Amino acid sequence: MVSIAASFQANEASAKLKPPSYHGIVSPLLQAQFVHACVFLLTLTYPISWVLGSRHGLWSLFPWSWTGFRTLGIFSALLPLLLTRKANLHLYDTRRSTVIATAYARLFSTRAAAVYTSYIVLSLTITRIYLANCSKAKLVGLLVVQKSYELPRVNERWIYITFAGVFTGAAAATWHVLTDVDRLTFPSVRRPLDERIRRELPIIVLLWVAAAVPATFLTPFAYLPFRGTFYRNLITIVRLAYKLPRSTALPRWPGTLDVILSTFLISGIILLLSGAANWLFDAYLTQGPLRKGRLASDRSAMADDTLVDGLRPPVRPLSRHLAFEELVHVAKHRPDRRTAIFEAGRKDATLWKTLLASCLQVIEEVGNSASAATAPPKPQQQQQQQQQQQQQQQQQKGRAEGGQPKPPPQNPPFQANSSESITPQPVRVQQANIFLTPTAADRSPFDRFKSASTQVSSAANGKPNVVAPALPVAVTTEKIAGSLTHLGGWLYDTYADRVRRTSFAPVLLPRPGALLALEPSRSIALAKLALEALRCLLLNSLHEDTYGRVYRDVPHIKATLAKTLAPLQAIVKDISESDKSNRQSKNDKSNQQDKNDKPNQQESSTNTMLSLLGFMPGALDPAVEEVRIFAGGLETALSQIDEAFGAYM
Repeated sequence: MVSIAASFQANEASAKLKPPSYHGIVSPLLQAQFVHACVFLLTLTYPISWVLGSRHGLWSLFPWSWTGFRTLGIFSALLPLLLTRKANLHLYDTRRSTVIATAYARLFSTRAAAVYTSYIVLSLTITRIYLANCSKAKLVGLLVVQKSYELPRVNERWIYITFAGVFTGAAAATWHVLTDVDRLTFPSVRRPLDERIRRELPIIVLLWVAAAVPATFLTPFAYLPFRGTFYRNLITIVRLAYKLPRSTALPRWPGTLDVILSTFLISGIILLLSGAANWLFDAYLTQGPLRKGRLASDRSAMADDTLVDGLRPPVRPLSRHLAFEELVHVAKHRPDRRTAIFEAGRKDATLWKTLLASCLQVIEEVGNSASAATAPPKPQQQQQQQQQQQQQQQQQKGRAEGGQPKPPPQNPPFQANSSESITPQPVRVQQANIFLTPTAADRSPFDRFKSASTQVSSAANGKPNVVAPALPVAVTTEKIAGSLTHLGGWLYDTYADRVRRTSFAPVLLPRPGALLALEPSRSIALAKLALEALRCLLLNSLHEDTYGRVYRDVPHIKATLAKTLAPLQAIVKDISESDKSNRQSKNDKSNQQDKNDKPNQQESSTNTMLSLLGFMPGALDPAVEEVRIFAGGLETALSQIDEAFGAYM
């Protein structure tokens, strides 16, 4: 026979409603923000369409004139770019181990094809609207008639201006793909949207208008190799509809002053509209979960359960990020929601337990990845590393003696023996870089290009083949390498910290191996939010947790944070020491180079150029800065927890 209490519990469990999905609540809010960004961009295109018009009277200011139709045309060309941003939206870094791998993965992808298509559509639309509204005196039409009794000719000015627009769009698309503009980055300091528009949007507009200057300067150099091909092919197409002269000779160069000004105007408008569209997309979608003083979960009748649903891994990355931001806001500014977190539910199944598990799961993912990155290599890997070190030492000894590096000792011939194993001994392979093989001390690297011609001339004259050493070239190369090394060190010390904090940070730099190991988790941003939420909840629980339920989990939290902090500190220390040692060794080689080091001149100059290009792990990598910030946040959280709960432990 079933008791009455058990039947009530069963009915209560069956009648419990499923909370609304957090993604289902956040998704309409994000769609509304996307629509607001489109409306603002439509308003911004209105004065630009008025500038592109042929008439600038009072009547053209009204939207029912041609200005309104041009505005709709320009916005319809910008809409594919916004839809592409929406489709390619992601939150995490997509860099690979090398620059070439990163560029290849980004350029040759379906996302890159969509980006190039949207930019080219925008550039062709702007160029077509400009050419259609130019007066006949500018002579920028497709056909031009010099005299009334002559046949019309194809106007190369039209070809040049159209190419300038497409070239600017392709360059902007390449910048978009290589710098990963599709990645949505949340600002570290959250400001109101109107304040951001007032402060940041004018700067963005000026930067992209200034970028039109190099685009205008590079257009003639990009157009010159294809000039004849474009002109002849266009004549072939136009002859299908018009009667043209037989001659296909090129006319005079079309790059006059008025054409250059036209290309500058078109390039500036293309870059301005594309840059403004990307900035508005980021600004509106990174406002956070707070809308008009209400959180996203406040729109649900079961706010706490909806928030817990957003913190779980199956949720979309953007929705999960917003859920953690909402948890941080609740932990800081919502005492009513914190009371429900500390006191609602049973002792062993409170809302606090669920939130704690979600936060610690994200933090432990980073700790496990960092531990795997700093784990000691296996015995087989250690043997391979020792063999490589021994081979490098043998090569260095050979270079110090002034000759070529000694080849590794060959294995003795195999002799079959019944008492021994029939397995052949492993073959030793020399791990040498053929592109950095040093030359002899009395031979210049440029002599191999002179040997063939010298032998031919000496055989014809009957004289022996004598190659003179190229000392001036070696001395000049040494001086240039030393000067470039000093210049690179000065630039790094002066501008490294400044460039790291700008939005144009070098996102194509190769990543250190430890950061590549952290890449699968992709949770450092979430871990920072989870850590901040835990810290605020723990500190506020001293005054709001009536039953002391949070106090029981403090030792477990401290142990998890300390376990995560140790490998992160090791990674940061390793990267910092490697950067310092690389710079110090390069400076020592450039300052203390003597005659015995001349065989290594080609290798040192190559390393110097690589260091100047920024190929030093952690030099300007924003991911290294994120790891350092997270490690510092762990240290601060541990110290504050010890200070707050030390008297009760």
